[in-house]
Amino acid sequence: MADAVRALNHVFSTHVLEDLLESGFSKTFQIAADKSVSDFGSMTYGQIFTGIYKYLYRNQRNEFVYQDVLFRKLLQKHSPRTTVAFRQLPVGDSIADFVMINGCGRAYEIKSDLDTFDRLEQQLLHYLTVFSYVYVVVPETRFQEVLDLLSTFAGYGNYIGVYTITRRNAISAKHIRQAQCCTDFLDSKSLFYMLRKPEYEKVLLKAFGGLPEVTPVHYFSSCLEWFSTLPVLKQQEYVMKMLKRRKLANLQISENIQDGLQSLVYFSDWRYDEKKLNALLRSDYRRR
Repeated sequence: MADAVRALNHVFSTHVLEDLLESGFSKTFQIAADKSVSDFGSMTYGQIFTGIYKYLYRNQRNEFVYQDVLFRKLLQKHSPRTTVAFRQLPVGDSIADFVMINGCGRAYEIKSDLDTFDRLEQQLLHYLTVFSYVYVVVPETRFQEVLDLLSTFAGYGNYIGVYTITRRNAISAKHIRQAQCCTDFLDSKSLFYMLRKPEYEKVLLKAFGGLPEVTPVHYFSSCLEWFSTLPVLKQQEYVMKMLKRRKLANLQISENIQDGLQSLVYFSDWRYDEKKLNALLRSDYRRR
């Protein structure tokens, strides 16, 4: 049972797709299929993925299910030329489950049917060092519970938005609270650490027209020092632009990929050949 639960939690992953594309076999995929699909018969890989997808939505709404709902209901409403998204983005000592950037950035912490609120306070504080809009995403049945908990987070709890996911796997229009802009916790070091070296060098060149001329051992700290002299809202603006640019080369959302895999392919930065992937999904599966 533990192996089946673990497989279902990891079957929609880049590792599984890579294994299937390379060899036609993934132990995780097979265990998940055994648990969720009653009769393989002459089913294709794509049909089995659909069966697993439906099983998760009905019986085991894990983090992937919630990320997929956010992807379909939030990201796909926007133009891919103006809006990008990340999943599992490191922010401070936490990892944001879902991040969406258009004019500004929004971080979403998912607490699925299977999660507790044990680390929520710490996670939200980390996100607020980088993002001005932060949300918690929970099952609709836990709406009042999370509101009550947020009210105990002095100084920022009332700024946190709440989205709830219905049993039909939609964002509830009734049990919802929009996030309020909060800039009190923005932190220069946290913002700078979001950037890769070529990105923060571009920021410094743009802002100062040059880069620190110091020894290599002092280069990083000098770049951080320069960056920190900018107004913190300007720092945040630069970071959002760099994160958005990082995703622009891979921002397409293909309607030719079947439901349940579109978000996975998008967040993998399109490392797969679409024709090869669709050929796999149309081919018959044979259990080993």
